[in-house]
Amino acid sequence: MGKRGVIQFAWIFAIIVGGFILFLTFFFLGREIFVQEQKTTTEQAHGIDILLGPFSYLGAIAEATSNEINFFERTNLAFDCNDIGLGYSDIIVIGKKQQTMTSHDIHDKYIYSQNMETKKITVISKPFKMPFRVADLIYLADGEEVYCFVNAPLRIENELSDLDVGFEFYNSLSSCSQNAISICFDVSAPCDVKVYDRSSGAMGSYEIGEVRKGQEKMYFASKSLMYAAIFSSQEIYECNLNRIMTRQNFLVSVYREKAQALSQKDCEENYGTSLSVLDNAISNLEPDSLSSIVALYNAAQQLDNLNSGASCSLY
Repeated sequence: MGKRGVIQFAWIFAIIVGGFILFLTFFFLGREIFVQEQKTTTEQAHGIDILLGPFSYLGAIAEATSNEINFFERTNLAFDCNDIGLGYSDIIVIGKKQQTMTSHDIHDKYIYSQNMETKKITVISKPFKMPFRVADLIYLADGEEVYCFVNAPLRIENELSDLDVGFEFYNSLSSCSQNAISICFDVSAPCDVKVYDRSSGAMGSYEIGEVRKGQEKMYFASKSLMYAAIFSSQEIYECNLNRIMTRQNFLVSVYREKAQALSQKDCEENYGTSLSVLDNAISNLEPDSLSSIVALYNAAQQLDNLNSGASCSLY
């Protein structure tokens, strides 16, 4: 019995030690996989930031541009935004195996997008001017999805077609490809995204309007913000709009100093009043208020009209 007990104890001991060794093996293997995945997602987040660099410096080079970012495998991306001060955009890469999350803050870009899992991103960039150039806006769309624009004005269709990003353009929703993301302009059909013109001038200009996605409603002034609302969530849209207004507020201060310098020369224009009106519209802007967006647009138009006919241009 003593001999049998020793044998049983040996087996039990071997099982316990073997189990502990297996536990350590899987623990360190899982840790290594976690570390490797964390490294990969970090590299991907930084890589996206680098690849988006050229899209944030359009300036006067172009009115819009586009390109693609391709991944080696399907990548799960999420986006966030912080609007404290000048704020920042946030790209979050989510790993598949260990569900690691790498967040990368981007302070010098305004990124509009929705969460996606894809192997390809379509990147579009367009300057935002109100009335002077404030920043270049970057829109990220899922490159594996088909986007169908229904009843889009010819000017918008031509601009997006020139970018050669594979969007569809039709006059009716029924013509869109199956499972396409539908973006409809003043159409009552059940579309994924609905765009309404609220411009006071000629209808179809879409300089002022709203974008609806289910219960989400986003107001815009300029086509740059219209695209931003189309390709992003309401949370990202309004956060980045606040960031842009903070940046524009700083630029108004710069132009105010330039206006004072011009006043000391032989320039008859008085930009002070128009700059103050614009500054007030920026400070009081409420992203969820159409009247607030209209006030911003009108203030910008007032300054632009003064500048366009001036003997001494402000910008």
